[in-house]
Order: sequence, then C-alpha cells, then structure tokens
Amino acid sequence: MLSTFFALAGFFVLAAVAIAVLWQERRRPEELGILYGVEESIEFVRMNLSERTSQALKASDVRRILEWSVRYLQDPKIRIGRGQPPVAGGIEAAQYVQDQAFSLGYAYDGDLVLEVLNYQREFLVSIGAVGAQVHENDR
Repeated sequence: MLSTFFALAGFFVLAAVAIAVLWQERRRPEELGILYGVEESIEFVRMNLSERTSQALKASDVRRILEWSVRYLQDPKIRIGRGQPPVAGGIEAAQYVQDQAFSLGYAYDGDLVLEVLNYQREFLVSIGAVGAQVHENDR
C-alpha cells in the first residue's frame, strides 16, 4: 500500500513538472529567424530604383550587384587589410562590386551601383538583418 502511495505521488509530481514546463514553453515568445531571400531582395530593389537606373540595369545586373554585395558583407577575407567593419550599402561595398564587375567585363556606373546597394540596405533593415555595430567589449 505504501509503495502504491509513493508511485502515485511520484506520478503527480512528474505530471506537475511536465505541465509547468509546457506552460512556460507556451508563454515564451516565438523566435522569428531573419531570412534573406535573394528573389525578394531583387524584387524590392527593382521596384524602388529610379527610372534612369531601371533603364540602365536589367534584372540580371541587379542580381549580380546584390550577389557581390552579399559576398562582401559575409566574407571577412574580402575585407582583410581594409580595417573597416562591413557596412551595407557603403562605399567599400560599392567599390568591391565595381571591381568584381569590371574584372568580369561589366562596367557599371558608380551611381547605379550605389543606388542598388542603398535599396539593398533598406531591404536588409526592413527584414531586421541590419543593426548597430557590436563592439568587442559588448560581446
């Protein structure tokens, strides 16, 4: 009889802990991951470009510029020696994109590249992928 009582008490304690854990999980806010969609970013940029830039750049040009810009932002090896943190839509990114374009035979005007990168930055901000710089002592 005593063993039945302890078994029953153990079951209720275990059930209470399980209910508490489930209750806590349901109260926790849902974590939303930031997802950079290439097609969405291209569409966003193309919808916002000035008429002059829209006429000068095809969708494939915008894609190429955005891909090089993302590579610049993601790959720290590219920025070695420059001493600058990655800045979305910055001059350093635009210079990298222009250098890559020129090396492959695409001559994009600097103003066009900057406009595309500025709208890319707006897209990144709109999805929550860009924030304030994190300093070493803040980590």
